[in-house]
Amino acid sequence: LANTRGKKAKRKAREKQIQEARSLASLQKRRELIAAGIDDGKHRNRKGKGIDYSAEIAFEKRAPAGFYDTADEDRHADDH
Repeated sequence: LANTRGKKAKRKAREKQIQEARSLASLQKRRELIAAGIDDGKHRNRKGKGIDYSAEIAFEKRAPAGFYDTADEDRHADDH
């Protein structure tokens, strides 16, 4: 009764098993490298890459420096 599944089902099950074995092997390799003190640098936590909304203005676009000197206008705006 080994011939109860079709070709596609057999192939899908085989590919799933191969993928699972591949992921387990890479996980094991990464664990062994970490245990040996060798870090590959690819897998880091992703928390630090986000925007710190309390420290900076999100999506702020600063105006580029223009051709004209606006120092006295800035000084006048600071006075008021």
